[in-house]
Amino acid sequence: MTVTNLTAAIILIATDNVTDAGLIKKHLEVEFENAFSSTDPDMAVQDFELHRPDVLILAFNSLEKSERYYLELYRRSRKIHLQPHRTVILCNKDEVRRVYDLCKKELFDDYILFWPMTHDTMRLPMAVHHALRELAAVKPDGPSVAEFAAQARRLAELETMLDRQMARGGQHIELTSQAMAQAEQKIGAALDGFSKRLIQDDLAGGYTVKKGEDLKSEISRLKRDEVQQYFRAAAESVKPLKQWAHDLKQEYAPQLESVRALNVMAECVQPIALVVDDDEFQHKIIGKILEDQNYH
Repeated sequence: MTVTNLTAAIILIATDNVTDAGLIKKHLEVEFENAFSSTDPDMAVQDFELHRPDVLILAFNSLEKSERYYLELYRRSRKIHLQPHRTVILCNKDEVRRVYDLCKKELFDDYILFWPMTHDTMRLPMAVHHALRELAAVKPDGPSVAEFAAQARRLAELETMLDRQMARGGQHIELTSQAMAQAEQKIGAALDGFSKRLIQDDLAGGYTVKKGEDLKSEISRLKRDEVQQYFRAAAESVKPLKQWAHDLKQEYAPQLESVRALNVMAECVQPIALVVDDDEFQHKIIGKILEDQNYH
């Protein structure tokens, strides 16, 4: 959220009085486009998770009701922890001091003396503006440090993946070279055997010994000048592939150094987990489990 689009922020008015909800909503709609109300206590969690408000206005006629409503939200909602928001309590003159103390302890963010209505009718929208500005300061549009660190850790896996793929490629190239060399040997041996069988065939086909020798010579020439030549040319064609693999590894080496450095920095960003338990032994066990995941 940025200062330029604060008017598009989402505001949820929570109260058990439909008349008050309508009055407050009408007052806010002059400046804010998305003001909604939640007046059914059975729908409190659904309304919050549906609208995902940036500012939650607690407009109950007593502090006790506001506290109970907000506590139930945290007990029952699975999404409230994922939705950054600010709370503004509307209170009466008899509860100002208590509300002030709660806001000072940061259980709520701000309060307004709303009952009885004062002449300062702009105090409510001003409080919403302050809340949205505070929220914008802690919730920038760009990625959070934790999100950046998570992506950096994934980038660190790139080196392992590339090395693994390059190793597999090198194995395939080597196997291809060996297969071609073996094929050359086997074809040469087959041609040699063929020529021997022709000579040893006791001239059954009407060939003379001289013609048999000529045929053997021709087969040798064929193997030497043509078959072996083709296989050598194929073997030569594999060499640029080997060179490419070597050059690629050399070229991405500097980038991998940056990735390693980025990963080292990412490891310094430790998400913080708060473990609430009255058993110190449980603290140690859970801490040990989370330690492996880089949690503090």
